[in-house]
Amino acid sequence: MINRVLGEIARNSGDDARARRFYEEALVLTKQIGDSHRMYVLAAGLAIIARHEGDHRRAVDLIRMGVRYVDETSNRYDVACDLAVIAASIAALGQPRQAAHLLGFSE
Repeated sequence: MINRVLGEIARNSGDDARARRFYEEALVLTKQIGDSHRMYVLAAGLAIIARHEGDHRRAVDLIRMGVRYVDETSNRYDVACDLAVIAASIAALGQPRQAAHLLGFSE
């Protein structure tokens, strides 16, 4: 999907607002076709933006959503990446021990 690619370009260029719009549009379309892996990728992108904005609770919620999607495809690498991403937000929410456990699980 072109919107996901445009979202990646915008996020990597530092334009999180524009990236969020592209990711959200792509997520709506991706849900309609039921592509679990792409839903995971988009949720992870939105989680990174939420972290950039300091909204760690939203980042955690988005990663949880992403894990549900990726769980359907049994892709352990993606789950490990999600755990590493969520660990940073968990630490920022004042739970460093849980964050360390998540990083350990991601390895």
